[in-house]
Amino acid sequence: MTLTTTARLALVAAGIWQFVSWGGRISLLTDVETADPWNWFRIGGSLAVGVAVLAVGIGLVRRHPVALTIAWAYLAVGLVTWSRSLFNVWTEPNTLGFRLVHTALALATWLLGVVAVAVVRRSVDRAPVGASG
Repeated sequence: MTLTTTARLALVAAGIWQFVSWGGRISLLTDVETADPWNWFRIGGSLAVGVAVLAVGIGLVRRHPVALTIAWAYLAVGLVTWSRSLFNVWTEPNTLGFRLVHTALALATWLLGVVAVAVVRRSVDRAPVGASG
């Protein structure tokens, strides 16, 4: 299966977005908050799916079931991570600016996840029966 250029670009964008969003937070995994499993999920998990979508986007992973699974994983991790984060951001004392920035980060992640799933799914639907690559 060959992903469309649009699918590849969406996946590369999603992967880069994860590094931009979470790369600066990696120090929390080596800090006093290392023992917090939630940090490992939100930071480590987000970066892991970022690596995975980037690998599909640049063509290191070519099998369409894997590509679609990775796109869904990106969306799922983003939904879980940012839903919990937004709940905390909006229910705890924070400035409006902090709340709006985190809301924008969440919306961007969710949008990229939906687009990634849609374009990969469309690529898979267009692939000839039995095609893999």
